[in-house]
Amino acid sequence: MTVEASSPVIEARGLTRRFGDRVAVDNIHFEVRRGEVAGFLGPNGAGKSTTMRLLTGYLPPTSGTAIVSGVDVFEEPERIKGRIGYLPEHPPLYPEMKTGEYLRYAARLKRVPPARIASEVDMAATRCRVTEVMNQLTGDLSKGFRQRVGLAQALLGGPDLLILDEPTAGLDPIQVLEVRELIRELGGSHTILLSTHILREVELTCNRVLMIHRGRLILQESLEAFRKAGEKQARWILKTARQGGDSGLSGKLEAVNGVEDLQWMEENNHWVLEGRLDDGAREKISRLVVESGAGLVELSPLIPPLEETFQAITMEAATRRETQA
Repeated sequence: MTVEASSPVIEARGLTRRFGDRVAVDNIHFEVRRGEVAGFLGPNGAGKSTTMRLLTGYLPPTSGTAIVSGVDVFEEPERIKGRIGYLPEHPPLYPEMKTGEYLRYAARLKRVPPARIASEVDMAATRCRVTEVMNQLTGDLSKGFRQRVGLAQALLGGPDLLILDEPTAGLDPIQVLEVRELIRELGGSHTILLSTHILREVELTCNRVLMIHRGRLILQESLEAFRKAGEKQARWILKTARQGGDSGLSGKLEAVNGVEDLQWMEENNHWVLEGRLDDGAREKISRLVVESGAGLVELSPLIPPLEETFQAITMEAATRRETQA
């Protein structure tokens, strides 16, 4: 089947997986379109890894379907494996194999034609920057290099889709930056579904957000829409050059549409504003401070925007679930 550029690469329809009485993935529906880098976001234990295993055919669903590049994952499992590059949380390396040997072996497993194996391995190794360790045993590599070798393995065979499960887990800060940069580069030529519980990862590498909580999909948004939701914070810090609370200014600030409460924090010498403040409200607050002569120093969210958005959405989902129970 030919897949048009505008059609989804992933279609999950009512995907459900139970382990005995426990529902790990609960009737989820979502799409990821060609060229998107979608962050699959959720706390540990939310159902991310189970969903990844369902999409790659490693686990059968209890019910529902998954379509990748127009092919049903569960009806044609052999065919689908050539269209997916999968990096599980723990890279599937053989410690007694050298990197180059392992990549050639992985290429054969993926049924890359023998005449193309050398060029495919060279391409993947170059893109993932592992050429310098091709003659080293994978068991002797650092965690960062093991992740990159795992990514190179996922690239072999020219898959339509890369599925990456917690690709920066356990890496040091420098290694995290390197892997994130690599994922951004790969996003220019691949569709990617990236599972993570780290908001910063999504913000820096993805252009779409899927959020899962207790097995249920609770959000599907572009990163832009998710970020805009995060701009409307519940709590803001307002610092002014003038020391001490200004009663005249406080009355004007409280009258701004969106401000629900205002407190002067004597110990820290700043205001805390409660309320969902859009661009217009923040602009008006800034102007009032400047016009009062108090001197605007800072107006910023008390909690980083995406973190508060994530907290608010997951708390709302949990409350709704308890109400329905």
